[in-house]
Amino acid sequence: MSSKRNFNEGLEQLSQLGNQRLYKRPKKKNINLMVGSVTALMCLVVLIGIVRTLFLIWTR
Repeated sequence: MSSKRNFNEGLEQLSQLGNQRLYKRPKKKNINLMVGSVTALMCLVVLIGIVRTLFLIWTR
């Protein structure tokens, strides 16, 4: 469970960094939105992959 907590904290830090990056450049809203959506998709894919591998390891 500790690793899960660390992972969640890392995700929170990443989201905070992303928010800071968005607030620093308010002029390029469309590009920032695109980058944010792409990074969110990447995080989702990575999360699904980690969960799948953990599930496979546990079910063995």
